[in-house]
Amino acid sequence: MQIEKALRLSLPYINAHQGKLFVIFINGESISSRCLKQHIDDITLLNSLGVRIVVVFGARPQIDQNCLEKQLKSRFFQGNRLTDAATMTCVKSAVGDIRFHLESLFAQGLPYTSGFGFHSHCISANFVIAQPIGVLKGVDHGYTGKIRQIETQTIKNQLAENNIVLLSPLGLSLTGELFNCKAEDIAVEVASNLEADKLIIFSDLKAHDSLDREMRLNQINHYLLEKMEDEFSTHLKLAKKAIKKVKRIHIIEREKDGALLGELFTRDGSGVMVSGGLYDEMRDATDTDVAGILNIIRPLEDQEILVKRSEEQLELDIQHYKVIERDGLITACIALFPFAKENMAEIACLAVHADYQNRGYGDRLLKEMEKKARKQGITCVFVLTTQTSQWFIERGYQRTTESVLPGSKKLQLNQQRNAKVLLKNLDSH
Repeated sequence: MQIEKALRLSLPYINAHQGKLFVIFINGESISSRCLKQHIDDITLLNSLGVRIVVVFGARPQIDQNCLEKQLKSRFFQGNRLTDAATMTCVKSAVGDIRFHLESLFAQGLPYTSGFGFHSHCISANFVIAQPIGVLKGVDHGYTGKIRQIETQTIKNQLAENNIVLLSPLGLSLTGELFNCKAEDIAVEVASNLEADKLIIFSDLKAHDSLDREMRLNQINHYLLEKMEDEFSTHLKLAKKAIKKVKRIHIIEREKDGALLGELFTRDGSGVMVSGGLYDEMRDATDTDVAGILNIIRPLEDQEILVKRSEEQLELDIQHYKVIERDGLITACIALFPFAKENMAEIACLAVHADYQNRGYGDRLLKEMEKKARKQGITCVFVLTTQTSQWFIERGYQRTTESVLPGSKKLQLNQQRNAKVLLKNLDSH
């Protein structure tokens, strides 16, 4: 792909992600990835673009290796590592090595910005307050802990300074004891407490090329019933747990250079996105949507399909608009302008992004605005169109003349456009 085309396509996502908060989970297997340095560079790049970032890392295979070297058997109960004093020594060694390795990678800054001097500041501290799991079903978990509290405000303070926050799977108790916690639990809890916009999980997707790139809860349940347990299945379960608290979870391939950027800055992504609700969200427009709406309607204005609207006019009229948003990108819009005296309303500025045609967005928006008009007691709606008459006729609109329009609307008409007038009576629908 040409650099200029790639930049143009990514620009809406750059704007959409700016100021957002992402929690990124890197498990121990991903720490050993040949692409770890590139992933850290890409996380640093996100930070340079204004994304607030918390990185949570795991260390299970590294702890296993340390235990093996010391001839200690790794023991687990109900998915939790049993951590006695000797095992805790292995845990601290593995976690410390990974922590300092990641800090050193972040300290190097972006390799392709020589002369620009951008460096991310990576902050790691005791942001997790833990307590012992204790004895479960007669099994003493020793120094294995669970989360008691996340120091949310302290993390927010660091993020406000544009620092990357780095969290290990270790937590301190209020009495100063160190406990080995599940990194996955920390990632979900931090994402929930911070109301993160995304939880991103590095995983192994190589054997799952045929998967849908967008998965809902029912699809996850179906998949988990049919497939054998593996790392990806474990991360799907994590996503299933997290989706109750986080809007979007992205699972991406750890052995693919650029997987993080591909997932976040391209239309179709590079991994698997898990969403609990509608991926395409219809909502009332706000002032922050003006740029997105303009991006959709400008090409249609150039083709004289839509009337030209200035940015200032859009800002004044924004309360009349609804939009469909797809993961931060405005993909469709519509407006409803009531004429209370005549008990009529104009449906205007119906537009769908060129990349999202034929997905039913236009029908969804039109039905929603007709529904809104009915609730306001409006008995008929009209549209003015030059090239889409047939589309509206197929949806119950009938040709009519300018004589039926409200008087104030007649004064606004641009006669040179020679737009067709179509009317729909809402009483009979």
